[in-house]
Amino acid sequence: KLLEKIAPYPHRRKGTGKKFYPMVHFRFGTEGGDAWGYTPADDLVPKQYQLNVAESFLMQHMAKMANAVWLIPTNTNPTRITGELGIQIEYTAIGNAAPTRVQGAEAPNSLVKYIGDIRQAFDELSGAFAAVRGRAIGSRTPVGTTQLLADRGFGRWATVFDNLEEGYEELAKNALEIW
Repeated sequence: KLLEKIAPYPHRRKGTGKKFYPMVHFRFGTEGGDAWGYTPADDLVPKQYQLNVAESFLMQHMAKMANAVWLIPTNTNPTRITGELGIQIEYTAIGNAAPTRVQGAEAPNSLVKYIGDIRQAFDELSGAFAAVRGRAIGSRTPVGTTQLLADRGFGRWATVFDNLEEGYEELAKNALEIW
């Protein structure tokens, strides 16, 4: 194709004349050698997967093992057992053999504890609830204690705030160059 007009690249620094892209990459965190930053939530992704798997195991267990079952001796010929409350079951007695109900198994305590451990790891990795944990510190007022705990809770996010500040600074420079 023939070009009717060749326009120069419009975004250049006024002082140096170097080209720049009119966009800013806001990084939450930086890893050496990576072009893209990461977020504190990146550490939570594998924990979320573990939590999903563990909770699906728990639901599968409840669906299969927690339901009661009936033991029906041969030749007792019971009426249909529906599981409704107050059901009357008629059967043919053979000796002392009668249909009996066997309770379902409870969920293993280790699985329930594992799910609790994953949820606690969520709190520790994200620092989301660190601000509300703790007790009064020294002679501080409740407001001062709450502020101190909030500052501690944001400690996990310090790099996020630093990188946001750098991003807004670069955005302001670009905006001034364009305007």
